[in-house]
Amino acid sequence: MPSCSISTSATANRFDAATNTLHLSPVFEWYRAGFVDKESKLPAYVARFMNAADSAAIAKAGGKVKISFTPYDWALNDLRPR
Repeated sequence: MPSCSISTSATANRFDAATNTLHLSPVFEWYRAGFVDKESKLPAYVARFMNAADSAAIAKAGGKVKISFTPYDWALNDLRPR
């Protein structure tokens, strides 16, 4: 498993406790096997890198966490000076 830092921002990876939905970068969909062996294990994996409140909410939701992959921002790959 790779070690990593996970961005937790409104545009990247976040947990919506009201809907039990974990919104993740599609990188987790594309390279899931590099993080966990099954998609159902993604919430527990990602929770380790989130703030304490979100981590606790994910744990409380247990297996009822829905995963939504957010659109990828391809501008992140733009190497031109800004």
